[in-house]
Amino acid sequence: MKTLGRLVAAIAALVLMTGFTWKGRTFVSNLRSETPSFIYDDRKPLTIVSFNIRVGYGTEDRGVDPYTLKGRKKKLGPVVEAIQSCGADVVGLQEVLGRRQALEVARKLNMNAAYAAHPTFSPSGPWWGVAILSQYPIVQAEGIQISSGAGNSKTALLCAVEVGGRRQYFVSIHKDKDLKDGGSFRAIMQKIEPVKAPVVLIGDFNMSPFDRRLNILKPRFGDSAEMTDTPSAQEARSVGTFYGIGRIDYIWVDVLHFRVIDAGLTRRPHRDASDHLAYWTKVVPKK
Repeated sequence: MKTLGRLVAAIAALVLMTGFTWKGRTFVSNLRSETPSFIYDDRKPLTIVSFNIRVGYGTEDRGVDPYTLKGRKKKLGPVVEAIQSCGADVVGLQEVLGRRQALEVARKLNMNAAYAAHPTFSPSGPWWGVAILSQYPIVQAEGIQISSGAGNSKTALLCAVEVGGRRQYFVSIHKDKDLKDGGSFRAIMQKIEPVKAPVVLIGDFNMSPFDRRLNILKPRFGDSAEMTDTPSAQEARSVGTFYGIGRIDYIWVDVLHFRVIDAGLTRRPHRDASDHLAYWTKVVPKK
């Protein structure tokens, strides 16, 4: 019994030191070695990135389901380099192959990580999900099931991040492709309605910028690519984020709290890291 007690105490100490928590299908690890020393203000824009990483498989075998790809060799180096090229402070990832892959990418970037799994009908259980990586401490994380059904069961990840002494919220979203009722966005809006702090929605929405379901977000949020007209934002709007489809990956920002000063796509050498292009925006707080 004494040996068991010592083992439990050692595990508890390890959890406290590493910042690991795992509740249900949601995982958090504050593993960054230090917090950025600067204070977040108008002089230091916050750079936010959205990236569907296709379980780390790259651009080969386009159209192949990620479940089929999950057992093949991964190429996380290009994914990490694409994120680094954006100068990311906060990243929303989609199509992440489990919490171990989320943690591996976070370690390579020296960022904190949170992960939430999608409920699936796979015999092996939940195997993929969404993640948020942050240069700043992640103080809260919660999975929100936003849709259900074979092939369409999805969870969004809501995280509270302590940025320069102020709490801000980020939601990583991978919306289903088939359900057309807008229920996913309504579930998210209902969950964040009580949150008075700044909120940012990040992710693969699987819809064009002209889809009427996006109107559900507009009372509170704005499409960052449409909120600035810099050359890089113009390229993001014209090129899109998914080969052959157009712009389906977004960062929607809380219009009461943020001003968008720039937006764009990852640089050309990094555009083969996934079948999606990493999309970034830079925001500053409204005075």
